[in-house]
Amino acid sequence: MEKKEQLLAEILPLFLKYGIRSLNMDDIARHLGISKKTLYLHFNDKNDIIESGFKLRMEVDKFCVHNIQEQTNNAIEELLQITDSLSANMQSMHPSIWFDLNKYHPNAFKMFEQYKNTFIYESMLKNLKKGLEEGLYRSEIKPELIAKFYVSKIELMFDAEFFMNLNLNPVEVHRENIIYHLHGIVNKKGREILEKLINENN
Repeated sequence: MEKKEQLLAEILPLFLKYGIRSLNMDDIARHLGISKKTLYLHFNDKNDIIESGFKLRMEVDKFCVHNIQEQTNNAIEELLQITDSLSANMQSMHPSIWFDLNKYHPNAFKMFEQYKNTFIYESMLKNLKKGLEEGLYRSEIKPELIAKFYVSKIELMFDAEFFMNLNLNPVEVHRENIIYHLHGIVNKKGREILEKLINENN
């Protein structure tokens, strides 16, 4: 791994923990135990760190999703495993992340929007078609529409203010959303597999 990627791997958890706006270049250098001069050798500014970091995060997530798609037994197991994998990064996510990204780093936010509307949409569409082929999803569902529904809810899952009275963290919200999604599309055979996998996970 290149030095820049090593630094990004250490910086991203800081943003997730403390929020984007609360950290400046001095704070980042101090947390990493390096000089600010060393930090500027690899990044132009904080905005460069944000854009590079989120780009790296999205590439890592794509790699994880592709691996799970290749290794799981069926479409239901695939979605549950992808959810668990991505939830590991959401465990300690600061509630201001998406607000800060949208307001102060529009290019990075635009990158996420494109990622959401292409990769996430296409992955969900692929899963829906796979579940139909396996006879686990209801035959009458419209895959393109359901995939759009799912993508449209993504930002809401990270809206801490919206869920603040429910005492739920982003991981719980994410998992409940995918289970709700699956219950809406599985047929009888798929429901039996879903309930079995949920019970095993619990």
